[in-house]
Amino acid sequence: MDKEKETKLQTRGTNALDYAKALEVRDEKSKGAASKALALNKDIQKDVNDYFGPTIKKAKELHSDLVGKKKFFLDPLKKSEDILKQKISGYLQEQERIRQEAIRKAREEEEAKRVAQEEGEEETKELPATITIIPEETKLEGFHMRKYWKWRVKDLSLIPRHYLMIDSTTITATVTALKEKTDIPGIEAYLEESISQSRGKQKDPY
Repeated sequence: MDKEKETKLQTRGTNALDYAKALEVRDEKSKGAASKALALNKDIQKDVNDYFGPTIKKAKELHSDLVGKKKFFLDPLKKSEDILKQKISGYLQEQERIRQEAIRKAREEEEAKRVAQEEGEEETKELPATITIIPEETKLEGFHMRKYWKWRVKDLSLIPRHYLMIDSTTITATVTALKEKTDIPGIEAYLEESISQSRGKQKDPY
C-alpha cells in the first residue's frame, strides 16, 4: 500500500467534509459551488474505491479460499458431532421417559395408600407392599441438555396479524414498476427525490 497516497486521500476527504460543513446554500452562486463540491466528492470517492478496490478484491478471494478449506476440514467433524448428539439425546430422552413413568407410578401408589388409610382399609387387610424405585436423573459429564421450544405453521389464516412480516422486497418491486398506479391495499406509493451526479470529473481544489 502507498502511505503517501493514503495520506493525500485522507486529506482530501477531510477538506471535503470541512468545506461541506462551512458552505451555506443561499443563492444561485452558492448552489453552484455546492453542486461542484458534490461532483468532486463523488470523484474523490471513486479515487478511494480505485485505490483500495484491488487489494480488497484479493483479500476477499483469499478469505473465500480459506473459508472453503476450513469448511472442507470441519464438515466431517460437524456431521459426526450431530450424529453423536442425536444418539446421546435419544438415550437421555428415553431415560427421562422412564424416570417420569416411575414418578407417575410412585405418585399413584402414594395416592392409593392415602385413600386406603382414609377408608380404614388398613385395619381389614394388608396394603400391597409395592415400592417403585425412581431412577436418578441421567447426567452427561462435561455436557448438558438444552431445551428449545420451536414452532411450525398449522393454519396460516389463524395467525394474528402482528406476527406476520411484510414482504418489503415484493412491494418495492411492484411500486418501482407501477409508480403512481400502484394499487396494493394498505400501501401508499409516494415519490422521493435525491441528487445524483451526472457530470464529468471535477477540478480538485483540495
